[in-house]
Amino acid sequence: VQKIRKDHQMTVISITHDLDEVSMSDRVLVMKKGKIESTSSPRELFSRADLDQIGLDQPFVNQLKQSLRDSGLKLPEHYLTEEELEEALWELF
Repeated sequence: VQKIRKDHQMTVISITHDLDEVSMSDRVLVMKKGKIESTSSPRELFSRADLDQIGLDQPFVNQLKQSLRDSGLKLPEHYLTEEELEEALWELF
């Protein structure tokens, strides 16, 4: 989907519960019980502390980031993808 969108300069509307797919989007609209709960970039969405209240789980990268912080690593908030987090970890070590 990303390749088609990029190669053909197309707008793609995707309906998904896959948070990895959401992280690749430009804009995200979150609906709960037929009402719009949020419209933002994935980075803005995943930085929200109240994801569970709007019906979303924390993405894996957020869960991993929090576990690493709980273990004492100093990581900034801005990592959205596993690749970004991996790069930051390589820089730390």
